[in-house]
Amino acid sequence: FNAGTTYLVQAVNKGSSAHDMNIGHYASDADKQAIAHSALVGPGGTASFLFKPPTTGKFDLWCNPHASLGMLDHDGVQVS
Repeated sequence: FNAGTTYLVQAVNKGSSAHDMNIGHYASDADKQAIAHSALVGPGGTASFLFKPPTTGKFDLWCNPHASLGMLDHDGVQVS
């Protein structure tokens, strides 16, 4: 990704429970800030959202319902 460029991101749920996708900074369930996110999507569903990285650097990627269970990738999104 390049800072300042707008991207259309498509989140496809191939799991058996509802998921969402969030990009931003995640420290804990109580301390997180998404700069872009999808809607909550049921099994087999798809959601699209816009992501415009404000700066270069690394951002976290997580699922709100399941971040505490391991659906969290610190520095999973890199922006140049």
